[in-house]
Amino acid sequence: MKKNLTFLLLLFVISNSYAQIDALIIFKDGTELRDVFKSRGNKLKSLESGKKYHINDMHKITYFKKDTITYDIIDTKIYLKSKRSSRQLLRIIYNGKNINLYASTESYQSGGTVGMTTYGNISKAFVQRKGEDFAYDISYIHAVQHKGIKKRLKAYFKDCPELIEKIKKKEIRKNEPMKIVIFYDEHCN
Repeated sequence: MKKNLTFLLLLFVISNSYAQIDALIIFKDGTELRDVFKSRGNKLKSLESGKKYHINDMHKITYFKKDTITYDIIDTKIYLKSKRSSRQLLRIIYNGKNINLYASTESYQSGGTVGMTTYGNISKAFVQRKGEDFAYDISYIHAVQHKGIKKRLKAYFKDCPELIEKIKKKEIRKNEPMKIVIFYDEHCN
């Protein structure tokens, strides 16, 4: 009994320490706050003051762990004409003169047959021209009724027929966002 109680106490302490995030938040108004936070969905709760901060009020967040990782918090869309958008934490991968490439990684868990559960990560790529309000998802979307990636690339990069032609001829593959963005930045616009 004593061993079980000790184990449960140790598990509680470990889980609480891993849930703590040492971070610097840069808000939309330019103010900054460095604190230790607990993550609660789309909010971070300060462990020092108890105050909650919502993702909609943030511009950037930097996490301090072994490596320092900075995320921009950007409004994103799947389709250009979509009215729906969501704010996401995105890491900048390429900062060009005309366009930026961002990446996000999402973890997932899916229940399978016969009690098997699958875990994994999905990486997504987002592009945003300088001056645009939204970053646009140019990743594969595995769901029913979603436009194919070629149609979405053609819609977003319609101002660069040379790039569309290279994707069509498979000189640049549709699943190579870095090559697509670099070509666009160097040859288009």
